[in-house]
Amino acid sequence: MSVRVTYNSPLILSFTILSFCILISCAYLVDLTPYLALPGNFDWKSFDYLKLISYTMVHATSNLVGQSDFSHFVGNFTIILLIGPVLEEKFGSRKLLYMMLFTAIVTGLLNAIFNDHGIIGASGLALMMVILGSFTNW
Repeated sequence: MSVRVTYNSPLILSFTILSFCILISCAYLVDLTPYLALPGNFDWKSFDYLKLISYTMVHATSNLVGQSDFSHFVGNFTIILLIGPVLEEKFGSRKLLYMMLFTAIVTGLLNAIFNDHGIIGASGLALMMVILGSFTNW
């Protein structure tokens, strides 16, 4: 008897694994937050435009006491891992990737225009998937 593992949702699973690796790196190795998070003082003249997408892969790694706290990551990816594979099967990886990129960029731009604080996390993507899932016939 052999166990066969399939990678049936490549976009969602790859995004989750990449975000988890960044989370572990930020918590225990090298803090990548300054390089990936969308800053509060967005510099329109520099190369901060990649951060309009990369902020979705960075999550808070400590609580107020300074201890490791992964609840931000767990909250976002519980929703993403529950709804994302269904959406990826329904729409395909390419269309879902475009929807995720569009949501991340628009959310990042609105934050950069109207707020003076930074932004991290995939909460916007989780919300997009909840809304999209509610309109989808499963």
